[in-house]
This record gives sequence, C-alpha cells and structure tokens, in this order.
Amino acid sequence: MYKSFIIQKIRSIKEKHKNQDSDICCNFLEHTKCRDCYEPGHFDKRYYKCKYYKAVNADDGKQ
Repeated sequence: MYKSFIIQKIRSIKEKHKNQDSDICCNFLEHTKCRDCYEPGHFDKRYYKCKYYKAVNADDGKQ
C-alpha cells in the first residue's frame, strides 16, 4: 500500500519537474536585483547591461 503511494508520488514529482525545466532557467533572473543599481535582471555591476558596468581594457592591469 505505502509502496504504491510512494511510487505514484515520485512519478508525479518527475512529471512536474519535467514540465517546469524550461521555465526555471529564465524565471530566477527576473526576480533578482542588482546590488549596485537595484534594477532587476542581473546580480552586480559586472553585467554588461548594468548602468555602472565598466568594460575591461588592456591598460587596466597592474603597473
């Protein structure tokens, strides 16, 4: 009795995860906020769309 219930629960969870896999990769970025400019969609100023992003040049290295 319990074995069939557990197997059915595992199958239902597998199906649920299979249907949500394509949505997961895009949804977590929509709900994040930048810790520098506080706009959603990226984590910090290292992302090229952030307004505080600074591109790296060859001259930026140590002297």
